[in-house]
Amino acid sequence: MVIKNSFKRFILITIFIFTTIYSNNIETKAYKAYKAHNYKEALYLYKEGAKEKNLKSLFMLGFLVERGLGIKANKNKAIKLYKLVIKNMKYNEKTIKNIDIVLLALKRLVKLTNNSKYNKLINKLNSIKASLLKKEKRSLNLYIDDYFAMCPAAKVVNINDAEGITNIDCELFQNFPDRMARFMKLKSARAKAIEAKDQGELYSIEKKIIRTIRPILKYIEQQTIECYNSANYFYDVRACDYNYLTQTDPLLFENRAYKMEQAIAKQDSKDYKIEPYEKEKLINALIYQFSTQDYDKKSYRMVKL
Repeated sequence: MVIKNSFKRFILITIFIFTTIYSNNIETKAYKAYKAHNYKEALYLYKEGAKEKNLKSLFMLGFLVERGLGIKANKNKAIKLYKLVIKNMKYNEKTIKNIDIVLLALKRLVKLTNNSKYNKLINKLNSIKASLLKKEKRSLNLYIDDYFAMCPAAKVVNINDAEGITNIDCELFQNFPDRMARFMKLKSARAKAIEAKDQGELYSIEKKIIRTIRPILKYIEQQTIECYNSANYFYDVRACDYNYLTQTDPLLFENRAYKMEQAIAKQDSKDYKIEPYEKEKLINALIYQFSTQDYDKKSYRMVKL
């Protein structure tokens, strides 16, 4: 009887491990397809992950459906998928990773439904997240190890300097390993200078940060321009922003080419085709935003730390 139960437990554990590895592999492949703008493949892979009730796959599936990437946009279907993220969150396993994904889904639901009940849940989860962060302060971020596994190039960063690392695009660590390691170290030192209210040290650190990240920002600009050049529709432009600008936090510009985007969006069609002159204006607006940043005096505004 004991042998039988032990064998049963072994089988269940084996199935769990296999399912976890399979889900992680699917998620990685789906993300690569998404980054390569191969939205149909990403959609297929995220659907596979969603079958395992993987929260990230469910969220990304909702995001692709909402944005009409690889599939016809469907607001109601996206809402249902975001609700599934919340429904499938394991409340008995309150991890920062799960909470962050659910928070993203809730924010999309707030925007799409304008329902105040989701704001209440956001506040509740933020409270739980704050409690977990306080309890697990030793690790700074509960899933840094997961990020290091996904992005080995990021291991150049000391774990003590790795706060916020999971929000940064892996490509930056692959292309600028030394600079990104230096940036994360300076970012950590900056937080300590702010806490100590040492304005002299803070100013010195910010100057070093700007010198460190200037080539990185130039790279982001070039990647975004190339992406804009290949864009055909308005939602392609938004995908470029999502891939190369909003996914590079904490190297996120506050002032981007929003006005130009909004002008394009006013055509009031998700399938609105971008005209060559509009594309040129959009690129010029982006270059203007990058070139007019006051690197020396406004680093705290230019860099979201």
